[in-house]
Amino acid sequence: SCRSLKKAYEIYRNYGPLHGQMMYGTLTVEGDRAGFTLEGSIVSQWDNLLQFEIEQELTMWLNLAHAWPKKITRHWFSEVQFSFARPAHAQLLSEHFQCPIRYGQRSNGFYFDIEYLELPFERYDEHMFTLTEAECAKLLHEGPITSGFSGRIRTLLARCSGRFPTIDQVCEQFNMSRATLRRKLVKEETSYKQLLSEFRLGLACRYLNDTQLPINEIAYLTGYSDPANFSRAFKSHFDLSPIDYRSNI
Repeated sequence: SCRSLKKAYEIYRNYGPLHGQMMYGTLTVEGDRAGFTLEGSIVSQWDNLLQFEIEQELTMWLNLAHAWPKKITRHWFSEVQFSFARPAHAQLLSEHFQCPIRYGQRSNGFYFDIEYLELPFERYDEHMFTLTEAECAKLLHEGPITSGFSGRIRTLLARCSGRFPTIDQVCEQFNMSRATLRRKLVKEETSYKQLLSEFRLGLACRYLNDTQLPINEIAYLTGYSDPANFSRAFKSHFDLSPIDYRSNI
């Protein structure tokens, strides 16, 4: 429901953590073309996932073309850049993006004609946009998600929903030792284990409230490999099983 690509980018930057965004992109303008460069995130700790996440992120932006009138080209990228070497499926990527692709570059991202930034989206709905942005702001700022060092941890967890980092990966992300991380969190009367548990169970409550997803799928989405373990943790925290919690709603 955004007015344009430019506004969609602002929403993406402001509220990305709400959908477990793994990485962020920076928009730049150079003359008559714009560039979008992906920034690193916790996903870089899992090298085997990095290439997949980059391809997925660029595809998300490519698919925004469906928000424009049908007469607008669906392949609006003028160039794609990847930091990794040319993969075995390079031909598929070429067919998918329909533009020159450069491998082994210093960054990951894409370029496009600057005119696309202000091109109106066909599905723009000012009323719906206002309502949904207000809801995003409410969800992002409810609770202490942005306060103190624990707030930085929660923001990191929000970007990694479903594939939560270990304490060592968190330490590497913030460039500090385990002892320093624990000391900072003790000052805020919490721990990484507690923050992770509360975040996962809070996310589970949202899925139980807002979706009809089966319990085993919610368990997976919140980082539990075994639905039984998820149910035990949920009941221990809320004194209700996930099924009873949803029934009470």
